[in-house]
Amino acid sequence: MVHLNPMPANTGEIVKRYAKVLIPELNTGQLAMLIRSEHLVDAKTFSKVQGQPIFAEELEDEILRVVGEETRVGRGERVGEDQKVMDR
Repeated sequence: MVHLNPMPANTGEIVKRYAKVLIPELNTGQLAMLIRSEHLVDAKTFSKVQGQPIFAEELEDEILRVVGEETRVGRGERVGEDQKVMDR
């Protein structure tokens, strides 16, 4: 996304196309909060507030975790508390 205010007119149309929306942020989740409130999408956040960039490996691990959780839940498997997606 190039700018946030105003958001691109088609933002809602785009995010509603996906069953899962994961938003990586270098803050405490302001963009995810805006996406959720403006477009009523269950967006998950992957936040890092340590003054360091999000590394590709960290993002890959989070994506695989979120996709893996969906697969396990879809098969009726129980997901433990320590494996839940953090919804901030």
